[in-house]
Amino acid sequence: TFPLRRYALSCGVKFLEGVLITRLLLQEEQVVGAMGVDTRGQVLVLLAAAVVLASGGLGQLYLRNDNAAGTIGDGYALAYEAGATLMDMEFVQFYPLSLGSGNPAVFYECLLGAGGKLVNKFGEDILARHDLVHPRQLTRDRLSRAMAKEVAEGRGFGPSLLLDLGDISAEKLRVLQPILPKAVRGGRRRYWVAPTAHFQMGGVRINERAETSISGLYAAGEVCAGLHGANRLSGNALTELWVFGSLAGREAARRARETGRVRAAPGLISDEVRRLQKIASSPGEERPELLHRQLKELMWDKVGLIREAPGLQQALEELISLEGRWRRSSVRDGRELQRVLKLGRGLRVSQMICWAALYRTESRGAHYRGDYPEQDDDKWLCNVLLSQKNGDMVLSTEPVKFTQLAPAR
Repeated sequence: TFPLRRYALSCGVKFLEGVLITRLLLQEEQVVGAMGVDTRGQVLVLLAAAVVLASGGLGQLYLRNDNAAGTIGDGYALAYEAGATLMDMEFVQFYPLSLGSGNPAVFYECLLGAGGKLVNKFGEDILARHDLVHPRQLTRDRLSRAMAKEVAEGRGFGPSLLLDLGDISAEKLRVLQPILPKAVRGGRRRYWVAPTAHFQMGGVRINERAETSISGLYAAGEVCAGLHGANRLSGNALTELWVFGSLAGREAARRARETGRVRAAPGLISDEVRRLQKIASSPGEERPELLHRQLKELMWDKVGLIREAPGLQQALEELISLEGRWRRSSVRDGRELQRVLKLGRGLRVSQMICWAALYRTESRGAHYRGDYPEQDDDKWLCNVLLSQKNGDMVLSTEPVKFTQLAPAR
């Protein structure tokens, strides 16, 4: 990203550091800009004939994740609040092997293929126990789910399993060194590992020109839905980023040239200023960092790798409770205002995932229902659409459109 930034600067692109976008401005059903707040709590108004969402994913909603700090789903919430259609929010991908609190991830494809072993506390080989010996069976969702089952059934080392690299030859370790944990160089060969929230396949619905359902709003990258179906393949995210980033930039630039300068009605701006002032002046006692920790634990426990209706319903109830406490958050300065605003979005996006996961009563790709463990093409070969109507979250389905190949029946 640093070379891209240097190039953008050389082209005259202006960067606004430390600004959190709080709302997209809509007028006559089209985007005319956005508003934000900086780390000092100052409000900014950015008028534009076209806006591109490129805000990344939502990994920081989960206790274990390998996403960058602050990746809590901002773009999904901004689009939803503006009235855009979202799609397939139930499909959250987990990467099987990670260290620490979920970062860094460990390249299991190479290590297990080279002779590494993944075992439970009884020394049993996880791949053999779950029929994952063949490389084609060793997908991210299957291995992550197998690990979650081992832990849930009491065969883990607490929340973890053991990765043993002892049988990998010194020569192979030398070749694999660029992707190995640093401790391997010191002779360590055994590691506690567990799955980690990695990528969101669902998101804002776009067309082939990176346009959302709102005129003037474009999106690219992980904030989008549809390109990866129910389960992303390794490496495809970077390809998506280059292709749709280019398309979104081109189409947004074209629209901006054709539209020219835009204006926003004063009422749009004053309404958002009042909303931000109300949150900033809250005399609450709740600490946003504590609420965020509780949110991450809830999502990991109830809306993680193995989902069932009772757990999802309980998660929704607890999310409503957390949202009530969030409204009593303490805000002492601009940075804390940003944290509170982001947490509010995280709570909203968590509800989207819960509702979509509860709605899809089957298992498919990265979405696994313990109470509906089979894939059901007769009923669920469709996308789950999510939007806001009259303040309510509304879900519906739409059959998947096959333009090249259809699945075998």
